[in-house]
Amino acid sequence: NNGTLSIAQSVTRDVQIEQRAGRGTNSTFIRDSSTKNPMDKDEMSSTTDSEKEEWGDVLPGPEKISDSETSDSETSNSKSSDPSSENEESACGENGIVALTFATHGGRDDRFCRMLESAMRSNIPLEILGWGDEWKGLWQKLEGSLNRLKSLPSECIVMFTDGFDIIFTSSLEDIKEKFLKHNSTFLSSAECGCWPRILRGRAACYDEYPKAPTLYRYLNSGSWLGRAGHALKLMEKMVAIALSKEDNSDVNDQDLLSDMYVDGTYNITLDHHATIFQSLHSTDPPDLEYCHTYADHMSFNQELGLWENTYTKTQPSVFHFNGGGKKHHLQFEAKLSYTKDRSNRGKPEVRKEISELYDQKLRVKNSWKTFRDICPGYLEKVS
Repeated sequence: NNGTLSIAQSVTRDVQIEQRAGRGTNSTFIRDSSTKNPMDKDEMSSTTDSEKEEWGDVLPGPEKISDSETSDSETSNSKSSDPSSENEESACGENGIVALTFATHGGRDDRFCRMLESAMRSNIPLEILGWGDEWKGLWQKLEGSLNRLKSLPSECIVMFTDGFDIIFTSSLEDIKEKFLKHNSTFLSSAECGCWPRILRGRAACYDEYPKAPTLYRYLNSGSWLGRAGHALKLMEKMVAIALSKEDNSDVNDQDLLSDMYVDGTYNITLDHHATIFQSLHSTDPPDLEYCHTYADHMSFNQELGLWENTYTKTQPSVFHFNGGGKKHHLQFEAKLSYTKDRSNRGKPEVRKEISELYDQKLRVKNSWKTFRDICPGYLEKVS
């Protein structure tokens, strides 16, 4: 426990130094990828039919992307934007880390676009997997990640996050530095909820689950970091399990990964102190311990312009509004500095900023798309 605490404290100290030096703020933009490769339901239900709706089975997705729809510098099975001139280092992104998310379409509201905006303003060149695919189930996240992992060097660091309930608040470079201090090959987000294992009974969560130094005892599969080669083995195993079922439409990736963690296989570790990943799901007795993350653990640091966890004394980088945490999403985002410009769209400098943001490119499946293509009209309407 002392070793883990020292990781949390060390990460927080370094981030504070970097923030005061002007690094990793949430007011910067993603680099131009044309030149660089880049429910409210019950509090207990963090992965439910409501969440499945978000992933893609409520609205029809956009027109399926054709295999021929590629840019000059991208092919569907290449390691990066220019397979003819690429080396292993550039295949793993500019800073030796690749950021992935999964979405078959933009969703029924603007939460996906809000996630993308936070990524770009945090200098995270996010890559969207699954765009335009027919939605079949949560296991598609696993398959999409698996296919991308196959194209990456084994030592490449990979971050995956869900797509519709995430906010990023620091750069990919900062996230990489934090991850390296964990000395882990696969680090998953941790939370207070024990979904869906709690459906098996209290023993599955209280007795079978490994103990933890904080209330964030349980694995959340919505955010993880790992070495590509190691993550590949996990994804291969989970995809094989999903595809072996006669009906895999209700396969739950969090259930599969949690079983691996409880069984002690694949060397999975959890971010118990929320140094990188912060889940906002809350729980109450008698099912689980009292844990109201947003109300009791989160505080906004006005000086640094960042959200902090006063319980673990850390400054997380990736905030996941899973389960009941979804109701805090917009309230949380409203504190971030870039949201202040939304009431000043008439100013020339703000219009210029919007134009530049819209022109930023993201890797989408086997092509490049601008933010304007993915979220048309979003910046003019968002509040």
